[in-house]
Amino acid sequence: MNDAEPFDAAPQGPWSRFARAFDARAGSRWAWRALLLCIGLAVLAPWLANERPYFVSLRDAQGYREALALLEPVSRGFVRETLAAQAAGGAVARARSAAERRALEHALASVERGLGGESAALPARDALAAIRASLREFEAAAGAGDAAAIAAGAVRLQDSIASASRPLALRSAQEPAGVELVAQRSWPLLAALSAADLIALCLWLGLVGWGTWTRCLPRRTLLARGLFLLLASAALGGCLALALPKPPTQVGESWAARVAADPHSRAVFAPIAFGPNQTDLQAATQAPSWGASAAEHGRHWCGTDALGRDQLARLLHAGRTSFSVALLASALILGIGAALGLCAGALRGFADFAVSRLIELLQAFPTLVLLLGLISLLPSSAANSRWTVPLVIAAIGWTHIARLARAQALRVRESDFVRAALAAGFSPARVLWFHVLPNSLGPVWVAASFVLSAGLVLESSAAFLGFGVQHPAPSWGGLLAQARGGDAWWLALFPGLWLFAAILCIHLVGEGVRDALDPRDETRAP
Repeated sequence: MNDAEPFDAAPQGPWSRFARAFDARAGSRWAWRALLLCIGLAVLAPWLANERPYFVSLRDAQGYREALALLEPVSRGFVRETLAAQAAGGAVARARSAAERRALEHALASVERGLGGESAALPARDALAAIRASLREFEAAAGAGDAAAIAAGAVRLQDSIASASRPLALRSAQEPAGVELVAQRSWPLLAALSAADLIALCLWLGLVGWGTWTRCLPRRTLLARGLFLLLASAALGGCLALALPKPPTQVGESWAARVAADPHSRAVFAPIAFGPNQTDLQAATQAPSWGASAAEHGRHWCGTDALGRDQLARLLHAGRTSFSVALLASALILGIGAALGLCAGALRGFADFAVSRLIELLQAFPTLVLLLGLISLLPSSAANSRWTVPLVIAAIGWTHIARLARAQALRVRESDFVRAALAAGFSPARVLWFHVLPNSLGPVWVAASFVLSAGLVLESSAAFLGFGVQHPAPSWGGLLAQARGGDAWWLALFPGLWLFAAILCIHLVGEGVRDALDPRDETRAP
C-alpha cells in the first residue's frame, strides 16, 4: 500500500469506510506491511532458495551419458512390451508398450539435444537416423501383425542401437572420432514452478501494489476490487503456468555439480543456492556463517541441521507450509462458523438448539488435545496428508466464530429495520441475506485475524508433536521439533523468531481491524 493514497476515492460503502479507518492508524499500516513481508518470503521461497539456477548454459556430459546408456535397456523393454501386447492384447499391455515408447523417445530426444540437433556431426546424425528408421520399421511390422517381420524389426532395432555406441560416444583421448556436446540453454527454476506458485505470486504482488493498481478501478468498492484481484491472479497464474516450458530432466548430480563439471558453463543461481531438502553430510550441524569469507561447503546464513540441509532455505519453504495450512483452516473456520452461527441466530428453534449443543460439546475439550486425538484416529495415509490438519482444525475450531455470529444475529434480528422489512412483505430468506447477514459479520471480521494466528499456532504445535505434514516437508513446528535434544542453538532460535514475528504481525493487524470496526471510536472514518 502507498502512504499517500492507499485507498483512493471510491464509493462510500462499508468496505471503503473500513479501509480508510484501518489505514488512518500508522501501527496498523506497518503491521500489515510486515505481515505482507512474512507472507511474501514464503511465496517467494522457490525464487529465493532453490538448487535450480534461474538460467544455465552447459554441456551436460553426465546427462548425455545416462541418456545414451538408457537407449539399449529401454528399447528392450519397448520390444518386450510390444510383443506382449501383440500376444495377449488388452488395454494394460498397450499402455505399458506406449509408456516404454515414450521413454525411448525421451532418451533419443535427450541424446539429440545434447549433440545440438541438426548441427551435430554427420556420423552422429547418421547413427540417430538409423535408430529412428529401425524404430519406424519395427512399429510398422507390429502394426501389420506379421510375427516374422516383428522379430526381424526387433533385431534390427537392437543392432542399430548397439552399432551407434561409437559414433555417439563422447570425445575423449581414447575415442578421438567421437562427438562433442553443444551447450544447452534453459531456465530450470522458472520451468519447475507450479501453477499454484505462480497464482500465489500474482496474488501477493497484487496485494503489495494495491494502492497503485486500484486507481484503475475508481468506481468499485473494496470488496469488488478484492474479488477482481482473486480472479485476475488465478487467470494470470494459470496462463503463465501454461506458457512456461516443461522442467528439464534432472539426472545424476545436482545442478551445482553439473555446472562445475563444465568449465565453459554459465549459470545464475538463486540468492540461497540450496534446496530445502538438499543434504550435505560433510556440512552437518554447521553454525551460521556470517563472515565475509564463504564457508568450506557454502555460506549458510542460519546454519545447517544434522543432515547438512540449509536452515534458511528450510525456513523459507516452511513458511509456505505453515501459512497455507493456517490460511485454509481460517477460511474454512470463518465459512463454517459464520454460516452455522447466522442460521442458529436467525432461524432459532431446532437449528439454534442443535448448533448450541454442538458448540458446547466441542468446547468441552481442549482444542489441541481434540486435534491430536482426531488425527491419531485417522489412517496413516490420511493423517500424514497436508490437507488433514487444516480440515481437522476447521472441524473443531469454528465454535468461537459461530458463537459471535449467533449473538450478533440475535441482536440484529430484533432490530427495527429487520422488523420493518418483514412488515413490508419481504421474504425471510431475503431479510436474512440482505439485512441480517451484512450487519452480523462485524465481530466475525474482527475475529478473522485472530483465527489465522490460532491456526498458525495449532499447525506448528501439531507439527512439533509429529502430526500433520511429515518429514522431509518443512514446517516451522517441525523445524522446532528437530532442535530438541541437541546443542545447535540456531535450529531452535530462527524458527522460533520467525513464528513469533508472524503471529505478532497477525495480532497487530487484528487490533487494527478491531479498532477500525469499533463504532465507539471517535477517530473512525464516517
